[in-house]
Amino acid sequence: RSMTLSPQTPLKWNRLKGVVAYQVQIFKSGNDDAEDAVDGAEFVVRMISGGDKTQVFLSELARQQLQPGQQYRWRVTGHDENAQLVGASEFAEFTYLP
Repeated sequence: RSMTLSPQTPLKWNRLKGVVAYQVQIFKSGNDDAEDAVDGAEFVVRMISGGDKTQVFLSELARQQLQPGQQYRWRVTGHDENAQLVGASEFAEFTYLP
């Protein structure tokens, strides 16, 4: 299920118990050879959000890293006060259209 993402569109996720910070990770689809690839997707940019949030808009930095019309995959990881991983979402996809 792919969606269209613009700077006005938030990326949303479900709250996880015990999380003090979320990390939104964006990957470029379809590059198995990349050094920091996850599941065949090359890492592009991350955004950090407080544990009380369940959505984030693309930051200025993130928007500078994304190419219009390109398809990306994203996921959210939740971390506790010791920065330990509490949980991670499934990957979802979007096409960036600023």
